Amino acid sequence: LNGRTKTVNLSIEALLLIAEIDHPKIVIESLLEVGVDSNTTKIAANSVFVVIRLLQTFGLKYFPLNDILKVYLEWFEGRNTDKREHVLNLSVELCKWGATSIVRKSMKSLRSATKKMIESKIEMIDPSVSPNPERKLRTEEVNFSNNNEDMSPEKEEFDPFSLLESQSLLDKLDDSFYTGIESSNWKERKSQAMHLFNVLESIEKLENGDYNFLVGVLCKRLKADANVFVVTYIARSVTQLASGLRLNFSSCAKRFIPIILGKFKEKKRSVVDALHEALFAIHSYCINVVDFIDDIAEIAKSNVPSVKLELI
Repeated sequence: LNGRTKTVNLSIEALLLIAEIDHPKIVIESLLEVGVDSNTTKIAANSVFVVIRLLQTFGLKYFPLNDILKVYLEWFEGRNTDKREHVLNLSVELCKWGATSIVRKSMKSLRSATKKMIESKIEMIDPSVSPNPERKLRTEEVNFSNNNEDMSPEKEEFDPFSLLESQSLLDKLDDSFYTGIESSNWKERKSQAMHLFNVLESIEKLENGDYNFLVGVLCKRLKADANVFVVTYIARSVTQLASGLRLNFSSCAKRFIPIILGKFKEKKRSVVDALHEALFAIHSYCINVVDFIDDIAEIAKSNVPSVKLELI
């Protein structure tokens, strides 16, 4: 990867062939070990470019997303401009394959200028165009039509969320959290609600577990708390729980529905917006609207004009 253009191209093709015969992860592991962090700028930059080509060639299904997410933010640092440009392109390429929310969450620690640059590139992606793998692995079963006339790659429907490693939330909430969130001191409740949201925001995929006690505490506070900060952070936490647990959160999510709908009477716009986001996340990831249509019908009887307006 440090030779002339023709040599580099042949080397990249050889690495793609190895990935095709074996697995892309094998090649990427080697690149992460000896290529990406090389002191030779050309090798380091071209190693990141190979990572992009592996994603484009074989798709996200066989891409070791977790391995990349653990280290790729570090690649934005340093003076190797070609390497930084390739890392930027890698971020955009991941978004093209449906990992936009994952990329955005992972880049929160980047400098503002870098984040703006990535966001500007993301905005240029055409959502109507879905990429397809250029090749299949040798071990993959290839399905052809009866006459073998259509040799084009099949459209790949794949959720990058399934590639992520789940992380525990419940282990990160000790007794001080549950004591603080129930405190009579609003500042303490706000502090713990903010803590919960910050922890959730740092986790893309939550480990499944028994969330009933936590949900019970959050339902109580969401319904009864008069502090707008506490309510907002809890609503935003519900959004993160829904997106992090998805269908595993379905039964718990139903408990929030009537409370969220009832809180639409709130006058503070920031609170109402947070409630809308929570409801949208629950509907998007956990349950269908038909599952809470009775709750909507009941709240629609409210005499509060703002509640009916928000339901629309």
